[in-house]
Amino acid sequence: MLRINKQKMKYSLQGKRIEVYERDQDGNIKFYESDSGEKIPLIKKEVVGFSEPTIFYANISNKLSEVLAKQFGIALYEWLLNRYAKPNDIILDTHVGSASSLIACYNTNHKFVGFELDEYYYKVSKQRLDTEMAQMRLSDFM
Repeated sequence: MLRINKQKMKYSLQGKRIEVYERDQDGNIKFYESDSGEKIPLIKKEVVGFSEPTIFYANISNKLSEVLAKQFGIALYEWLLNRYAKPNDIILDTHVGSASSLIACYNTNHKFVGFELDEYYYKVSKQRLDTEMAQMRLSDFM
């Protein structure tokens, strides 16, 4: 069995929300400022299991809850895959949920296998993945 990180990772239970951003003592989200001046939020070290806060590139919109519910999960998986997975790795997700991990695998051209026991989540995740895979990408034409 492979482990990406020796430190214990924390997971959120379905239906529960966890705070993912590093905050200062006043409760404001901490940002890293890139060379181009782009502000990028710092992700709490406990969320990804690293020993230091992690710089995470994501599009931040006014609808933060929408970003966290949809784009955030896919973007985080893509970041992890691009950083730690090798090109020919097959990614196994034993708890597919909403299929964010599988969509990220598809977007980053990784092979994947996913399992979901809950029938409702299976149907929703299958529809979401099928919709994503049915869309044309610019790279399909190159």
